[in-house]
Amino acid sequence: DCGNFGKKQIITNLSGLTKGQKVLVGLEGVKLYSGFEIKKSKIKDSDSEGMLIRWEDLGLPYKGDFAIFIESSIKNGTNYLEIGDFEDEILEVELTANRGDCLGMIGVAREVSALFKVPQKQVSTDYKHSTKKTNDIAKVEINTKNCTRYCAGIIENVKIEPAPLWMQLRIIKSGIRPISNVVDLTNYIMMECNQPLHAFDMDKIKDKKVIVRDAYTDEKIVTLDNIERKLVNTDILITDCDRGHCIGGIMGGQVSEVSDTTKNIFLEAAFFKHQFIRKTSKRLGLKSESSYRFERITDKENIPFTLKRALYLFEKLNIGSIAEGIIDNYPEKQEKINIIVGIDWINNKLGSKIEEKEMIDILTRLEFGVTTDGKNLSIVVPSWRSDVSIKEDIAEEVARVYGYNNITPTIFPSARAATLTPYQMLDKNLRGVLYRLGCDEAFNLSLVGHSLFDKMKLSANHPFRNIVKMDIVLSDDLQGMRNSLIPGMIRTTAFNVTRKNNSISLFEVGNVSYSSSEVLPIEEKKCSVVLAGLKELKDYTNTEVKYDFYDIKGVADAIFDFFKVNVKFVPSNEEFLHPYQQAKILFNGKDAGTIGKIHPLVCDSFDIDLDVFILDFSVKILFENMDEKIVYTEIPKFPSSIRDLALIVPQNVNGDDILNEVKNAKIDILRSVRIFDIYRGENIEKDKYSIALTMEFNKIKSTLTDKEIEEAFEKVYSTLHNKFGAKIR
Repeated sequence: DCGNFGKKQIITNLSGLTKGQKVLVGLEGVKLYSGFEIKKSKIKDSDSEGMLIRWEDLGLPYKGDFAIFIESSIKNGTNYLEIGDFEDEILEVELTANRGDCLGMIGVAREVSALFKVPQKQVSTDYKHSTKKTNDIAKVEINTKNCTRYCAGIIENVKIEPAPLWMQLRIIKSGIRPISNVVDLTNYIMMECNQPLHAFDMDKIKDKKVIVRDAYTDEKIVTLDNIERKLVNTDILITDCDRGHCIGGIMGGQVSEVSDTTKNIFLEAAFFKHQFIRKTSKRLGLKSESSYRFERITDKENIPFTLKRALYLFEKLNIGSIAEGIIDNYPEKQEKINIIVGIDWINNKLGSKIEEKEMIDILTRLEFGVTTDGKNLSIVVPSWRSDVSIKEDIAEEVARVYGYNNITPTIFPSARAATLTPYQMLDKNLRGVLYRLGCDEAFNLSLVGHSLFDKMKLSANHPFRNIVKMDIVLSDDLQGMRNSLIPGMIRTTAFNVTRKNNSISLFEVGNVSYSSSEVLPIEEKKCSVVLAGLKELKDYTNTEVKYDFYDIKGVADAIFDFFKVNVKFVPSNEEFLHPYQQAKILFNGKDAGTIGKIHPLVCDSFDIDLDVFILDFSVKILFENMDEKIVYTEIPKFPSSIRDLALIVPQNVNGDDILNEVKNAKIDILRSVRIFDIYRGENIEKDKYSIALTMEFNKIKSTLTDKEIEEAFEKVYSTLHNKFGAKIR
């Protein structure tokens, strides 16, 4: 029945329709927002003379196959523009997380009022009530410290039908789908006052007694989205004597959902501690408009006002009969925040010259309580401004309303130009060395997990597993803060290999964390380098050259030589490294890092088909010679002499010991010594091996004589023979 337009037959596939409902329709000739023109059509051999209009057909921000339901009091055939403001503008406000008070329209109105110096319109909360008293009908008991205020009102003999179109329009423009007058009204109040409400079917609450408590571990509840949720003891549960009805601050339960048969409403308005709402929301993966607001801290003092505002609208829209009074259980009162700040201090902080009168006017318009003694402002922070707690916050409030553009820019006076700290300089130099060595910098996640350690084939008691765990685990891979860069570097190497990168040279300089008896974990900066795959695509013989252990050892030598740090490489037994290609790095006799080839089984676990070599060390050892002055040495004018020495030494003597012994022999003309060959095998005794050294001899002021070279050469040999029993091969 389309009123003056007559009766029309309209065929539709929209859901949620029942006999007797009033809906918005479009007849032949109407053009929709998309440009589509409605015409008579034939559907399954039946004539359709129009269509039921959806919200998106009017250009509104909601997509879904739902009709627009109209309250029963609207006369059939009424033009839709007469019953709703469809041409209203939508203003999208982008808020930072600290300004949760502006998630409600009243909060935005406060800001506009302060900025433009216009009075704020006050909304009504006066309503007519029945003779029944709310406190006689229902009771509330709070048994958790995580709910510090719980208010409730009661509406009896409710009539469930569509909300007025003006209300539907306002909430759908806010991104919320209209459902019914009761649900839409609670959402409307939430968008207006920034206080989530929840309506329970009161007849489903046993003994009309609501209990707010912590959930039991593994307690279950089916929420409004028809999903069974398993709870833990940090979740807040709204229950009666028998069962749970709502996950506090998150989502209601199906058991007391408002439906077409609901007759009596128990209306909740509460304050839940934000940190517990955030925990529950993240753990359940359940985000709602309510949880979004509670996570940003709602206004505890504003709850009775919000509830009375909702009851006023219930009465005004004739939804039901309102019981007298409200339940207000308030076990933990909110303390007022008082801040004393100097007028001159604010101006010095801002670089401004704002008069005292102007400051007081700005803060008063923002509804701060302000008194002054001529030098200092004594300020009482409004209950809804949870983001204001220190005097710097007051300076910010003054500045943003006064206008940053109205503050004359000035150069802050400085006694000296800013310079890098020694630690920053070391960090910069370390990165510079690695860049020059051809490495790319990686920025890995600081989070690791036991599934990653399992892939690395680490034993149950491996130190890498002793991580600083998070209260809310993101995944098996992301359980806590890393205590080594190595797992992340292996994970990143695998990521590159799977994307066909067969030449990898990466480094990371970053913090790791260790558990501590103190409140906070201990942090330490480390450096990790990975070389994998091809060193050169093709050399001069047209052969691919791959990275090996000596390449990663060369990177280590380059770093430690640059920072003039003397370290020692000794055999190690790290389980994720190749048993015959690894070493521990010692600095002053203490463990400072590790170097080696990743174990083939670990590579297989990560689907890495390349040889992977890793260096990992503590950056703090590089501080050892930070203050040492660089002394210029004249470039030699006379030619050097190069001599090689091949020795047979016992297996338990490592190359590092040999090099250090030669350097400590204090041979004046010896400029450098290095190992260029190691051989084990045929013609060498099993408990020994061959090591070949190349030595450079040079004098600054004259040419070397053969005698000087022979004496130096002999001293090198005798030193190694006496110390290690070395023999010339």
